[in-house]
Amino acid sequence: MSTEKRVLLAIVLCFAVLAVYQWVMPPPRPIPAAQTATAVSGATTAATSAPSAATAPSDQAPAAAALVADTSARDIVVETDYVRAVFTTSGATLKSWKLKKYLDSGAPLDFIPSDLPDAAPRAFSMSTTDPALSRTLAAALFKPSADNLTLGSAPGQLTFEYSDVSGLHARKTFYFQPEQKPYVLKVEAAIDLGGASKPVTLWSGPALGLGYQADNSRHVPAGAVYSIDGKVQHLTASSLQKQPHYEGETKFAGAADQYFLNAALPGTQRAAIDYDTYSLPVPGAASGTLRSFVGYRISMPGSVERARTIGRTSLRSMKGRSDVNEPARPSTSLRSTASMMSALLE
Repeated sequence: MSTEKRVLLAIVLCFAVLAVYQWVMPPPRPIPAAQTATAVSGATTAATSAPSAATAPSDQAPAAAALVADTSARDIVVETDYVRAVFTTSGATLKSWKLKKYLDSGAPLDFIPSDLPDAAPRAFSMSTTDPALSRTLAAALFKPSADNLTLGSAPGQLTFEYSDVSGLHARKTFYFQPEQKPYVLKVEAAIDLGGASKPVTLWSGPALGLGYQADNSRHVPAGAVYSIDGKVQHLTASSLQKQPHYEGETKFAGAADQYFLNAALPGTQRAAIDYDTYSLPVPGAASGTLRSFVGYRISMPGSVERARTIGRTSLRSMKGRSDVNEPARPSTSLRSTASMMSALLE
């Protein structure tokens, strides 16, 4: 699969820490189930179209024999000084992204929600315009370039590859800690069928974190932030249900709550962004207790040679500070988050 022929999607994903003062916020009022369902109504419709092997029809054609693939679904762990990332060879997706420097009830905070239903897209799910190919990619066992990586503060990369006798060839490469930025992850993805490139879409999966506060401290639901065609916007989940699709020259697009950010940085390339909202049960909680998430998928029609990053992850360090242990000032709204990112990317 040559560089000239393939459609290459290269983005930078920034898991940014916006603030760490959760303890100063008062506990929220309990949210009635009916009220929550209204705020994120229609959330399950997005998940049904996600690239999931679980949604494949039972009468589909037998899978083509694999040429390059792993032998079984297994975890691939990447350890850095700041992050413990767990990928799976099943679909080459991200299962866990734990921040070692930020603790939740004494344990590293995990950006990736747990106990997701089978139909929900996983982080870095890859799809294309052909639903059958998307189902194949979701179920494929990708061959990893390494069994595990221990990087410390050094950069590193991990590649997942799959091909079969139908001529399908898919590849994802993850670049860790580019330019010594520990919470920034560069991603390249490509799909080729019989020598012809296919459009590529990458999914973020539901974001961010638990989707609720286990200690009953105040939880600010995730919303969307983006800068497209020079316009910075912050949107709530209810707004996204009315208008989920955005397209143009994109500096950044993603999901954020009051403290954390999950965003793609295409580097002012033209991109299509589609947002999804999810309302899911809280694991182990009483019936009707829900948690809410926002997800996004990014599609780019042509090759991208490089992507821009936004540097360190706290507000102070993103402004040029190099120390990672100093807490950032609390972010009070999605508007301030989006405006701050736009200024930094000028």
